[in-house]
Amino acid sequence: MYRTSIFFIILALLFSAAGGLYGDPPSGKEWRIVFFDDFDADNADLDARWNFQNGSNSHILCSRWRENATVENGVLKLMNKKETRGGQDWTSASMWTKRKFLYGYYEARYKYSAATGTNNSFWLITTGTIPEDKMRYEIDINEGHYPSEVNTNLHNWSDTFTRPDGTSGHSASSKAFEISDSEHFAPWASFECVNGVLASKIRFLRGPYKYFHLREIRVFGDSASGYQDPKISDYSSKFPSLSNYAYKRPVSASGTYDDANALYSPSNAVDNNRNTDWTSNTVGDKWLEVSLDAPTLIKCVQTYTGWGGSQNNDFIGNFQIQYYDSASGQWLPFPNTAGIHHFYTPVEARRFRLRAETQEHFHIREFRIYKTHSDGYPSAYIDSSSKFPNAVNAAKGASAKASGTYDDEDPLYSPSNAVDGKIGTSWCSQRGAGEKWFEVELPQKVSTDCIQIVTGWHDSSVSAYVKYLQDYILEYFDEDENEWKLLASRSEAFPSDRYNFASEYHVYGLEWNEDELVYYFDDKPIRRVENTGYSGASAGICDTASPVYLSAAIAEFAGAVTDEIDGTSMDVDWVKIYAQTDSASEGKISYDAWAMDEGLSGKDALPSGASAPSGETNLARYAFKLDSTLSSAKGGGFEMLRGNGKIDFFYRVAAYVENVSFSIQFSSDMKTWRDAGAQIEEIASDAQYVYFKASVADSYSGESVFVRLKLVSN
Repeated sequence: MYRTSIFFIILALLFSAAGGLYGDPPSGKEWRIVFFDDFDADNADLDARWNFQNGSNSHILCSRWRENATVENGVLKLMNKKETRGGQDWTSASMWTKRKFLYGYYEARYKYSAATGTNNSFWLITTGTIPEDKMRYEIDINEGHYPSEVNTNLHNWSDTFTRPDGTSGHSASSKAFEISDSEHFAPWASFECVNGVLASKIRFLRGPYKYFHLREIRVFGDSASGYQDPKISDYSSKFPSLSNYAYKRPVSASGTYDDANALYSPSNAVDNNRNTDWTSNTVGDKWLEVSLDAPTLIKCVQTYTGWGGSQNNDFIGNFQIQYYDSASGQWLPFPNTAGIHHFYTPVEARRFRLRAETQEHFHIREFRIYKTHSDGYPSAYIDSSSKFPNAVNAAKGASAKASGTYDDEDPLYSPSNAVDGKIGTSWCSQRGAGEKWFEVELPQKVSTDCIQIVTGWHDSSVSAYVKYLQDYILEYFDEDENEWKLLASRSEAFPSDRYNFASEYHVYGLEWNEDELVYYFDDKPIRRVENTGYSGASAGICDTASPVYLSAAIAEFAGAVTDEIDGTSMDVDWVKIYAQTDSASEGKISYDAWAMDEGLSGKDALPSGASAPSGETNLARYAFKLDSTLSSAKGGGFEMLRGNGKIDFFYRVAAYVENVSFSIQFSSDMKTWRDAGAQIEEIASDAQYVYFKASVADSYSGESVFVRLKLVSN
């Protein structure tokens, strides 16, 4: 039996700075659109296609009401307001389609509410009565949290269990994605300051975002031979004289996930054990402080976030290392003078470049591209180290070019100086304001999981490096797609405001079929989950139709709840739902595909009747029942009325189905079927459906009657 398993990884930035103008279903398949709402109609028209919650909730901090859902200039706004209603201090909105849907491709383009503590979701959940052999499920295509967190969840509400403390739970699987620079981002990080700082305390600081795990923080002083690679847990064997000043030092923190549980203790972050961690508080800012014996010269800080052993789940990137300056009595950012970029997923490329927009010139002393291996890499401020014999700098001696130099006539500033393997030489960019770039071209592609960029110049008057580069973008050239792609970046800003999903639209999608669920972000797949039952069941978790929801909510699990939420909104540009077209359609459509479009499942679709004789196809395999004790029955797209000596049967067909006609057959026992010569007439049509009425004399007085549609021409 599965239990709740939560994964948190860093997701690549797969969109342009202006936000994604995406919206195509996955390629390689034939799709037809079965639902589309771009919210270009009046606000009152929402009620024709959507249902709305009007009431309070126990699991979140807001009640939700129809009035909070409005349409303005072609955009649906789910408004968050600070007002007391329904016994709660906040209000918001939640809505769902009147139709149910099954397999297909789902997508919505929307912006997040511009405040922490808001949950901006696009999701599906089973409603109503379902067959006993089916499961109740919830698919969260995205539960988005400001500023840039994507959460994908799959809940099995039928698979419940009781915890040791007596509370109940259900099986679920989740992955959360903090949007960062690159899919190659790593859970381990190294911050080196060539000059060092005198500090009595070191602090790991994160903003008011979701809780996280800090496995380890290491603090080192000066080391002529460098430092162990941060991804290597053991540093003492290779560096026996190197002291980790943070090891088992007193620590304090903003809080823990559960103060009564030692599993989450702050001391776990300084025990030199990657299998333990401090798990932060869930609400407000998160920080952990390490107290040193006395003001100490610090030159290197290493961190390792996330949990799950070698699986490295939940790691984060938007945090800052600070030190306490006793002289000024202030917390200051630790001056990370070297750009050390570790990649969790190695990148393979031949060309790499740095771009920076600066007001004046700067130096790159070394641009190192290390070939991927498992033994670690030397310190950024050492030309070479015998302690890392397998660390091969592929950029050494490679071709280098740049946007310009400080003096084109002086080889002292040549681009080749940044790839000569010597810290003492450098490329110096052109003078003045504007963009500057530096590019390395290797003889052939290499796989790299570490790039080091050493900047600044040595000012002899103060015997220190100064003016190191803090803001830049690192890219690689994808030869298959013939474009430069973001690999990493640096910024002095904290918290980083580079990725703000409240200011830009993105598209969140789901491909759902009998075999799997594939979650998408801006047309790129980010997660796959098998659509198989928990506990070894052969049936899929998600194989009944459900409505589609758009919901805004206010909740502490989404971050700090503050007055900043008041007046924000989840803004939806459009919602699209596609179904897959039959490979041999040619103007016709199978019953399975038609029922899927209609959202028919469970009691609406009805069980299979008697085995269809050879030659009978599609709709002939299914029947609709009117019980002998009833005068009417309705389900899905069907309705049957009985009275005045006749039976009227109503059905609808998707408007795009062409060149198809049916006969209406009746039975009292699901074995013998007859064509009763029903009179069929088209009674209405709209953009989605054509509606039909079939009438026949009632020759089944006092009996239950079954009716089915048989395809007779196409």
